[in-house]
Amino acid sequence: MKYILLANNSNFDTNIRIEESDTLVLFNYLIPFKEKIIPKHENKIWVLRINQSVFYNKNISKIYAGSELLFKYEKLFKKICFYNSPKYLPENIQKISIKEIDMINKPEKIIEIDTYVENLKKEIAYPKYKNISTGLIYYNYLQKKEPGCKILLAGFTSEVNKNYHHASWERNYFKKELNSGRCEMLW
Repeated sequence: MKYILLANNSNFDTNIRIEESDTLVLFNYLIPFKEKIIPKHENKIWVLRINQSVFYNKNISKIYAGSELLFKYEKLFKKICFYNSPKYLPENIQKISIKEIDMINKPEKIIEIDTYVENLKKEIAYPKYKNISTGLIYYNYLQKKEPGCKILLAGFTSEVNKNYHHASWERNYFKKELNSGRCEMLW
């Protein structure tokens, strides 16, 4: 199985070659989704990450980043992943997150990613006081779930949210992964 992870990068390379058997993985706000080839591709996964502001903003109505797009695009994806799984969330947030997940009309599409972010951050020595990107979270999830699968990275330039994520650390992390042969870079 070949996975193409499409980062939230507005400079999408329109020459990217996508085969019918490829699984496209998009994140949160679906920035590369505007490219005509992507919505038409059958085999797609959408990964939504917990909105970190839910832990300090009591008036937040959406738990997962990009969940406001669920009604519009849910039908176009084979699987929709939610990270963190509600079981890792405080009880007051858990109830809202379950409501968001329940918006999906077909429960068989849902994948709750069980990895707890703080454990992953320790495991890969991610810098404190920054938030790990959804792409890096799902990349590690795939490495564990399907060891040896082919992973192609597209647009992983840390263009989005430089203040939120540790862009230089993530670039160096992926360079090491590329050099070790664990993934390939499309652009």
